[in-house]
Amino acid sequence: MVGGMAALMFCAGDPEHAIKKVKWTVILFFVGLFVIIGCVKATGLLQVTADTLVSLGGGSSTVLTLIIGLFVMATSGFVDNIPVTATMLPIVDKIAQGDPSLAAPLFWVLVGASNLGGNGTPIGSVSSVVALHALETDRGEKVGWGEFMKAGMLILAFQAVLVIGYVLIMNWLGLLPQLPKYAGG
Repeated sequence: MVGGMAALMFCAGDPEHAIKKVKWTVILFFVGLFVIIGCVKATGLLQVTADTLVSLGGGSSTVLTLIIGLFVMATSGFVDNIPVTATMLPIVDKIAQGDPSLAAPLFWVLVGASNLGGNGTPIGSVSSVVALHALETDRGEKVGWGEFMKAGMLILAFQAVLVIGYVLIMNWLGLLPQLPKYAGG
């Protein structure tokens, strides 16, 4: 809010014109996402999710890396990567506290998957939402879900193989950077 007010105060143009240019629907969309994530945290669903992931993975770093990578990529396609990451961080931290050897692969796959997961759908990343909104309002061209997802899901599948494969290979080779908090157990 302070940054926005400073921009309005010191901009060379008319502040009313600047306020009219703000994409309010996009801002409200992301406010709603953060409210939903807050509710998920408050209900205890995070703990249930962590327990479920650990039981599905059976303690295997390979299986847990695959599960978390695919889950985060899929979720990031429908919820922005920032709330997904904010939600998954305590889950991954809880899993890593139980087994410190899982910390590095799980946190690194979370980084890669959350950043790339939004590429599959038109609402998965802020840049896609803004670009598609601008394309529609400025040029009158609308790109539908189906058209976007034809290319987006193909690209996302390729990226999933790359990011998850990279983390798994680097972990197997012992070349994945370790996290200091978990290095000594």
